[in-house]
Amino acid sequence: MARSAQPHQSRPGSDERPMSLTARACRPGRHGIVQTVQRASSYRLGFRPPLDGLRGVAVLAVVAAHTTPWTAAGQVGVSLFLVLSGFLITRLLVEERSKNDGVSLSRFYVRRARRLVPAFLLFLPLAASVTIGAGDIRPLVAAVLQFANVAGASGVPLRSLGHMWSLSLEEQFYLAWPLVFLAIRSRRVLIAGLLVAAGSSAVWYLWLLAHSATRHRVVYGPDVRVTPILLGCILGLSVQHFARRLHGWPLGWVGAIGAAALAWAMPMTGLMLGVSALGSTALVAWAAVEQHAAPAALLGCGVLRWVGRRSYSIYLWHYPISLPAEALLPGWAAVMVTLGTSLMIAAFSWRCIEAPIMARGCRVTLARSAPSAVAELS
Repeated sequence: MARSAQPHQSRPGSDERPMSLTARACRPGRHGIVQTVQRASSYRLGFRPPLDGLRGVAVLAVVAAHTTPWTAAGQVGVSLFLVLSGFLITRLLVEERSKNDGVSLSRFYVRRARRLVPAFLLFLPLAASVTIGAGDIRPLVAAVLQFANVAGASGVPLRSLGHMWSLSLEEQFYLAWPLVFLAIRSRRVLIAGLLVAAGSSAVWYLWLLAHSATRHRVVYGPDVRVTPILLGCILGLSVQHFARRLHGWPLGWVGAIGAAALAWAMPMTGLMLGVSALGSTALVAWAAVEQHAAPAALLGCGVLRWVGRRSYSIYLWHYPISLPAEALLPGWAAVMVTLGTSLMIAAFSWRCIEAPIMARGCRVTLARSAPSAVAELS
């Protein structure tokens, strides 16, 4: 899922504190040099450990939801993932356009492919085996083509690939949002459009619930599940304008307490899902500007950051593992087997596949790996 946008762009350990400033820019005019005052912000995404920690919390909540009766935690975790994706991708686009006066779509899509495709290819044999074994390849085709959410909403049983709906939603967002971002240069127009879209999606979701829409329609439908991503985009477009004001605010505690309370609430109603999206947005907003205040230190701890960096692979693998584990093992044994197996596979995937390809690209990684493999065999 929430795979979020990685990697952060500044060096680890940097202490970048958001602040606003007024900069004077000089540009040539028809009658000489015209001085204009432009408002700018020095806020940069940089390396923010609490954001990695939030990813860790989100994926652990989803794993808990799929292996315990604590099902509402999964919705809170998914909301966190989606808000993070909207925020991080938008910040990357905003900062690239600010730096280069434009955005390279080719570089953007190559970075996304390097981040997401290698881990998915590693997962693909398991996905193929469980779907072919069930005698229905539609979930596999939908997952590979990244429209599992549309297939699920239309009634296709996703079975062991039921978790792929959120990944498909994020892929669709990655494809569409940069085009919209480039087409509309006005920040205010973008924010206004996003607010209208998010509000319309939320109202449509509640209308479907009130009119007895099928469960798969409201669980998987991209038109009703996109609200947290849109809220993340709004945050990404506006954080530099209120970053300094947020310092010292208890947003982190409010969001954390609210998310925890909602995670215990069952069943997860439509209204609670909306509140979950807002609480997740508050948590991400706080984590984006606070580095040291509690509970930032807790979110930024090494364990949660480690899990957060590997959350994409953990999310990919955990659900197909959890189904047989729940069927064969009692209670917490199923939880531990699911989590332990997913963590081990994710650790291997990150170290040997994902991180090298993100850092060096596929060709260089393969070229360097081939001699090592030959040496080990000889």
